[in-house]
Amino acid sequence: MPRFAAALPTFALLLSTTAAHADVTPEQVWESWQEWMTAYDGDVTIGSETRDGDTLNVENIAMLMEIPDGEVSAITQSLAFTDNGDGTVSVTMAPDYTVKVNADPADAEAFDMTMRMVQEGMTMLVSGTPEEMSYALAADSYGLVVDEVLAEGIKQPLTLEVMATDLTGTYETTAGETMDVSYVLNAVNTLVNMNFEDPEASETAAFSSTVQGLSMTGTSVLPEGGISDNPAMMMSAGLMGDAGYTFDSSASTFSFDSNGDTISGAGTSEGGNLDVVMSEDGIGYKGTTRGLNMNVQTGDLPFPLSFAMAEYGFDFLMPMSKSEEPQDFGLALNLTEFTMADALWNMFDPGTILPRDPATVSFDIDGKANWFFDLMDPEQAAALESAETPGEIHALDLNNLLVELAGAKLTGDGAFEFDNADTTTFDGMPRPEGTVNLKLEGGNGLIDKLSSMGLLPQEQAMGARMMLGLFATPTGEDELTSKIEVTEDGQVLANGQRLR
Repeated sequence: MPRFAAALPTFALLLSTTAAHADVTPEQVWESWQEWMTAYDGDVTIGSETRDGDTLNVENIAMLMEIPDGEVSAITQSLAFTDNGDGTVSVTMAPDYTVKVNADPADAEAFDMTMRMVQEGMTMLVSGTPEEMSYALAADSYGLVVDEVLAEGIKQPLTLEVMATDLTGTYETTAGETMDVSYVLNAVNTLVNMNFEDPEASETAAFSSTVQGLSMTGTSVLPEGGISDNPAMMMSAGLMGDAGYTFDSSASTFSFDSNGDTISGAGTSEGGNLDVVMSEDGIGYKGTTRGLNMNVQTGDLPFPLSFAMAEYGFDFLMPMSKSEEPQDFGLALNLTEFTMADALWNMFDPGTILPRDPATVSFDIDGKANWFFDLMDPEQAAALESAETPGEIHALDLNNLLVELAGAKLTGDGAFEFDNADTTTFDGMPRPEGTVNLKLEGGNGLIDKLSSMGLLPQEQAMGARMMLGLFATPTGEDELTSKIEVTEDGQVLANGQRLR
């Protein structure tokens, strides 16, 4: 529901900050709200609008929006826009409003969901000009409560509540050739509670989480004409946005029980962040979580499964538009200083043969490529699946590689360029040219330990050493390096020895 997710904050108008020495009226603020709601391709109906002194009262506002395979509707009973006499307007909302989702996807069960957006102690102050409005908001609490979920008309035993407390924020809108939005929202605590209980199937599930110090930011640019059913056209017209959040810490618990098979656990973290960016150039996701600790208990084991990680994160960038010119892509992952309890180690290493130092796995690759299809166009995306050549790769760089585990350490980097005009040298793929450099420390020692534990049979250990001897050169005590090259004429070399 990307359009509804984008429109919901506008409908709720969690908006904010200040603009001095400018005036707005209640009618101008309400007109701006209507423009934003219709910009997200929604049908808006209004029960009544009346002026009572300094206050414009709007009653029974309903919004209906089509989504793929369904529709979303939202109804609020009342809004009040009060002229404060100083060029600002205060907005008062009903304490809750109802949102309904009705969907009948072709590849899944039809479902209907009814939820309420609820708030307590909300204040909202609007300032600025009709073209550039600034909102400042605060609320004791704001969130959603799922009241009912139906699947194929049958009520599901599910409850869900998400609530932010001590909320403050700013929200700014600019209307012109494009409609621009920027926001900052901060919540002292954010609570999530979910429960599922099906007595007939003897299944239960529960999840609870608390996030402290949540801060959300974002900007978006909506092109003239608003939201349409063709994302590709909207992207070329200038649709773009970015959003993200940071948090200070989190704690969660979960439990599942299916016919007596149980699993439960708890986890904490010391903060993290997530950033998302979208434009005609591509889509990017980047996230990090720090200080992760997890404990999981299952009915099959007499002890908990405990593990921790100093940090884990990812970074993903992919072009989405058809282009004749190379575009940036990238993928990175890091699992830093992973440790687990001795009870887990002892399951396969009771003799403490392997070093139990923290383990790390990380890599970072990027490059240049271009699509022959526009992935945001549904018809072109469908054609992509049957395309013999969906696009071209022009460059691939391994910026770093690190695998540190059980006393061994592998590092590497490299870079390759690709000739898309030559697909015969390497049997259908563009001809690469470049080098990758690898270094392995402690590899033979790890092979010896695995062999002595019986995890690696002697013949496989011998084969592994032969492969290392073929591709690597000794450079120190239990230290090997390897330089793999692909030359312009298609030769593959390992430390200068030709392999192909």
